[in-house]
Amino acid sequence: MPWFRVVFNAGELAEDERQTVLAVEAALNRIAFVAEAAGMQSDRPGLVSSFNDEQIDALVAHMMKNWNEHAGFVDYMVKAPNPYRSVYGVHAPENGAWDILTQFKNTCDGLQLPFRLDTSAEAYPQTGDMAISFNVPEPVLFSAVSLNAVRSGDNVDGGEWVNCESRRDVWASTYALRLAGLLTYVGFGASDAITDITVIGRRGNAHGSAVFSLKFDRVGFYFDVLPLYHNGRFNADEFDSNPQRLITLLQPVETHVSFNEQGGFIADPQARVPQALLDLRKPLREDVRELADNMKALLRADRVCELDVSNDLTYTVEDIQAIVRDNADSLVTAMLELESAQMQLTKEQPMMSMIRQPLYCDREALRLLVSQAEGGEATRYRKIGGALAAVYAELARIYYKLGRSNEAFLDLRKLQQMSPTSIQSYVEETMAYLTGDEPQFNRAIDAITLALSIAVVPEEVAFLYCTFGTVLTATGDKNAALSCYLMASTVGHTTEFSDVARESAEALLSGTEDLMPTRAQTIKALRDEGIPVAPTQDNMQCLTTAVMMLTDAGVPLAAFDGVGLLAAYSGEDTMLWLCNALRLGAGEEKE
Repeated sequence: MPWFRVVFNAGELAEDERQTVLAVEAALNRIAFVAEAAGMQSDRPGLVSSFNDEQIDALVAHMMKNWNEHAGFVDYMVKAPNPYRSVYGVHAPENGAWDILTQFKNTCDGLQLPFRLDTSAEAYPQTGDMAISFNVPEPVLFSAVSLNAVRSGDNVDGGEWVNCESRRDVWASTYALRLAGLLTYVGFGASDAITDITVIGRRGNAHGSAVFSLKFDRVGFYFDVLPLYHNGRFNADEFDSNPQRLITLLQPVETHVSFNEQGGFIADPQARVPQALLDLRKPLREDVRELADNMKALLRADRVCELDVSNDLTYTVEDIQAIVRDNADSLVTAMLELESAQMQLTKEQPMMSMIRQPLYCDREALRLLVSQAEGGEATRYRKIGGALAAVYAELARIYYKLGRSNEAFLDLRKLQQMSPTSIQSYVEETMAYLTGDEPQFNRAIDAITLALSIAVVPEEVAFLYCTFGTVLTATGDKNAALSCYLMASTVGHTTEFSDVARESAEALLSGTEDLMPTRAQTIKALRDEGIPVAPTQDNMQCLTTAVMMLTDAGVPLAAFDGVGLLAAYSGEDTMLWLCNALRLGAGEEKE
């Protein structure tokens, strides 16, 4: 059955407005459920109006409490293959954290619940721990009226509609507790390696403030609780106004939950993610855990802290940009101040060694691609702050404007050496070649080609292809330019260059009878021209391998950014969800 899902920008709505939108969404889904039931009546015209009040009330009640059917769906999904174990031809190990989390999300997406479900999770199968967080539906989402009638199962005997707004609090609580047990089954069903699950209900969304938490052990849940989902015990009306009895039925091994007089939740400050999972979320620079041998070879690092890319120098990138901005009317003054900053930043760097090579990455994902650079498995790096890289880039621009091109390109070569997975130096080089009265198109093409061979960030890939298209148009190679513009317009899900690239491609075809090439035709044309197809398969497989390894090793803060890039290219909700789950886990998002 298709469910209604209202699309809106949560950041533009106040919380009460957001809840109103979700309440309308829930009401539409109740109507859709009844409409589907009407369509399944072989002896009726298939209209909602063909049901009387008693039948509609019974159908809505069934929709709200068909937990045995939800459990049956999870039974099926437990045995189904996980489509997200294989990405870019790289296969994640079975029962690793990647497999568990993506299977959990995939199963949750298939549940047909009366209210929107927002989840997050973290898992560490090495210790058997998992934490799941989800949004507790607000009372306003529940129906404000109910039929005051005698109900036996799905049968209703007479009655009249009555206001029941005072019961919404307890209905929200009992629904959330039943859902907590169901999500526990989804978590345990994702892998036999999970032995303990903590479920945390949160306000608003999966990373809102904690309301309650329940902890379950696998054996007790499967023996004592799951059968009650399957036999329909959790559907019983008797629990609708008694959340404490539901907790008794759920039999958690640890409970942090409180209720007010109306049966609604009172936030419990003890509801939190288990410490064993929190320990995996230390800031990267403080995490001294040793990496496994296969990860050492791939990431060219021995400990987790070596994957940190944050800046910890005297100057920041913003400071360097401010120097240029404040001295916009005097290139010489800007140059002198930048050279002074360069000397200071260089002093702050550790001594160069053959083992520890300088490395700058402006985001975590690029740190995972170092095996694509020069060197070998024994190569190790020392972190270079973004401020120093910015100095080299800004000085190169100024040197070139002052006619000191040799010094400009020398600084760009240094920048390339310290940032082998970044396109910044190649972009600066390209712009230098295109500046002036006599642009050096061939050299610009060489620089863009090198940049495309390492580019993985969608916005950067699209920018490079747009620039390539502009250069090729200027040289008269309109066919190759068309291919570049089309590639720029179809990079990832969408980028800020998608529209302008599409318009440029249409402009090249205007006045001709040629049809717009397909993406497959475009890729073939690029390869025929010797232009790299970015991101390259090698780069994406390297990135995928790294994020899968880090996820399974319990290093989520080094993996989430790379997963974000995978999500940008695939457009898959599961990949975007996994990125956020790795970044925040089942915890609260702090402002």
